[in-house]
Amino acid sequence: MNYDEVVDLIVNEVYNKINCSKNSIGPLNKVAVVMSEENISEITKSLGSEYSISVYRNEDVDGDIIIIPALSLKAMANMATLNTEGVAEEFVIRMLMKGKEVYVLENGLEYKKYKNTAPKALYSKYLDFEQQIKLNGIQIIGYVGEIKKNDKNLLSNVEDIKNIEVFNNSSSEEIEIRNKKVINEAEIRNKIIPGVYTIVIDKKSIITPLATDFIRTHNLRVKRV
Repeated sequence: MNYDEVVDLIVNEVYNKINCSKNSIGPLNKVAVVMSEENISEITKSLGSEYSISVYRNEDVDGDIIIIPALSLKAMANMATLNTEGVAEEFVIRMLMKGKEVYVLENGLEYKKYKNTAPKALYSKYLDFEQQIKLNGIQIIGYVGEIKKNDKNLLSNVEDIKNIEVFNNSSSEEIEIRNKKVINEAEIRNKIIPGVYTIVIDKKSIITPLATDFIRTHNLRVKRV
């Protein structure tokens, strides 16, 4: 299978997924599990009728996406180090392991409130925690509407496969994913460790849409060689 055939295969897969969504009868049966009632009215309004909202109640539930309105200092440290305490934090990690999308509202990150008062070393530690929870798969968003925006921009991500911005900054720590015709999200996620910001790939390697989203969400760079 040559380069163009692989691209066509990915494009057709994305088109089919979009067409299935358009042709489905009735409302989308997506479930958004919200980890607390904070900002629940805003979340419900923003997601509209496309999601059924369920507030987490310390029970074994499942959902298509998980929304964390607020993340305390302790919870953020726990999520970064995977040293979870309590069923709620374990639930979030389990959903990540299942491949579910987990979102945290940026204005709900408690540590940011102490930017002007916290010792620099301590605040820097929480900046590292933020980077780590992103590497763990948690997406930080500015507002709830970004979730729906991400859904609507699925097709545009096809173009990003070929057009993703390439950086040639050799000063960043690098990892290599070479000799791969197609690079998916799992391959990048399994390779990335804290302190690594650049992925080195072959010139003709194809990055799948999910891998493209992962790269952008985690502020990674791609260098083709």
